[in-house]
Amino acid sequence: MNKEDSENFKYLVNIGKILRKERDYHHFLWLKNTAPIRDFFLMYGTNLVKQGILKEPEDIFLFWLPEIYRLEEGELSKEEAKEIILIRKKHWKEIL
Repeated sequence: MNKEDSENFKYLVNIGKILRKERDYHHFLWLKNTAPIRDFFLMYGTNLVKQGILKEPEDIFLFWLPEIYRLEEGELSKEEAKEIILIRKKHWKEIL
């Protein structure tokens, strides 16, 4: 992600927080109903697919906001990200 994309990322996250009055640790599923922000995150998810971190762009919605920040800053490894995805996909299958 280049500097402009990174700034847009932070800007859109802040808009989402204001609009939804959510805390940082809220699950990211609310983005599915916020089209412009959702599209931006899907674009980011597509970049993570190209990097081999995600299998599908929609997997970005399995991360909490602090985890996405850590992923963006390089503090969350590919292995950790993949483990989070596996755990959460399994959990969602069990409750749906």
